[in-house]
Amino acid sequence: MQTAHTGNRANVLRTQDTDDEVERRRKALRKVLGAADMTPAHAAKAAGLPSANALYNFLNDRSNSLSQATLEKLAQVIPGATLATLSGLEEMAAPGAATRSAVVVRMAARAGNERPTTDLPHDEQFELPAPVRREYLARGAFGVLVRSPGFEQFYPDGTVLICLSREAYSGKLAAGRRVILHRLAHERTEITVRELRVWRDGIWLWPRTDHPRHQHPVMMPALEQSRWQEGESEYVVAAVVLVAICPEEDRALR
Repeated sequence: MQTAHTGNRANVLRTQDTDDEVERRRKALRKVLGAADMTPAHAAKAAGLPSANALYNFLNDRSNSLSQATLEKLAQVIPGATLATLSGLEEMAAPGAATRSAVVVRMAARAGNERPTTDLPHDEQFELPAPVRREYLARGAFGVLVRSPGFEQFYPDGTVLICLSREAYSGKLAAGRRVILHRLAHERTEITVRELRVWRDGIWLWPRTDHPRHQHPVMMPALEQSRWQEGESEYVVAAVVLVAICPEEDRALR
């Protein structure tokens, strides 16, 4: 069953692992493999998985899910597959409606919030129907949930950003482009949204926040350099923002 979450966040759908939805995902994987004339073993090998055991266990009712990392790898190597088709979400659209795509929101960006891993725990991730081009889904587009502070001047708390990893993004970074920045230090990671600005004295990644403790920009060595060290911190331009889905403000309460 899917339940809508409202409040001070985007109106999104969180996937619950009911029997019907697990079976929908199994049927979707079988259909995608059949359309590509691939066996689970062939798909696992093409995706670089250690073995096909996870696929066979899922298809034969011995497990109820595949990891997000596995689904992303399969979407990249199975012809015509996307994360939406692998999850069976495209078949959920009403007859005659436009094809429905979805991304998995698997990260949260918030200045000052340091985490042991970049991805949210699996039970906090959710699927979001989103207007994303098929080619971006095929390249592994994913969602980032924006939390304040950090970029609230432009993206209110609860905004979901649809992103491509820096490696999958084929365009060039330029002034005004917004990116997801990881700062790694002491085995923990801070994830923030930044806006790229270019001045004579260098390239900067700026936050857009009113919070006095989180207004410091980060200097980027070069547009082509996505990873660099500064003191005890390692910085990584991890993803590029493609689409922003912002929550509707509840003006009736003001």
